[in-house]
Amino acid sequence: MGGLWLVSGHSFDVTYILGSISFAALSVSLLLSHQPPQIETDRQAGKLSFAVRHGIKITHIVSRALFILSCLAIVLSLYLIDSTLLTQAIYISLVIVAVTVVYRTDPNPKIILLSGSLAITVAMILSVTTY
Repeated sequence: MGGLWLVSGHSFDVTYILGSISFAALSVSLLLSHQPPQIETDRQAGKLSFAVRHGIKITHIVSRALFILSCLAIVLSLYLIDSTLLTQAIYISLVIVAVTVVYRTDPNPKIILLSGSLAITVAMILSVTTY
């Protein structure tokens, strides 16, 4: 995200940092959501993945928390780029729905990726339409 931001001609600012945090948190959340089904095979292979070391419950908690961090970073970024109140309200409503879906199910790659992609796509559309 950071490289694309700079190549597109934008400066190094708070939005750059928030975007980088958002994509990093979403990526690690997605990575962690892959691990719980593989705990037994990882343990047998001697692989000490996060899920093997900390268990399914902690892995789910961390995956959800990182997903929320990703969404909050985008919300703050939308606020800082001076988007309209309507834009922020629409995005916050979408984030509430996405977080609810992630919390009501066990985090898995499909849920995290679909929710995260939807949130990022809507944020991009909303930020473009405000200019």
